Amino acid sequence: MEAKAVTDALEAEIGEYPGVRRARALLVRSSQGAGLRLSILYGQEADPAELRRRIQDEALPRLHAALERESIPTVVRLRLTPREQPATVV
Repeated sequence: MEAKAVTDALEAEIGEYPGVRRARALLVRSSQGAGLRLSILYGQEADPAELRRRIQDEALPRLHAALERESIPTVVRLRLTPREQPATVV
C-alpha cells in the first residue's frame, strides 16, 4: 500500500475529530525501522485527552491494519491553536 494514501486517510480521519483544525501524518524510515509522526493542531473546544484516546484507540489500530503491522512507533504532537480573535470593524 502506498504511504501517501495511508497518511492521507489517517489525516482525514483525525481531521474529522471534534475541535481538530489540522492533522498531518508522516511515515518515516530510519536505521531502526519505520515510524509515524503525527502533528495535530486543535482549538479551544477540543478535549486533548479525548483526542489522544481516539488516536490511540481508533486511528492507530486502523493504520496498523492497513499496513498489516501489529504496531508502529508513533510520536504524537498535540498543539493548541491560539484563541481566535473576533474581527474588529472600524
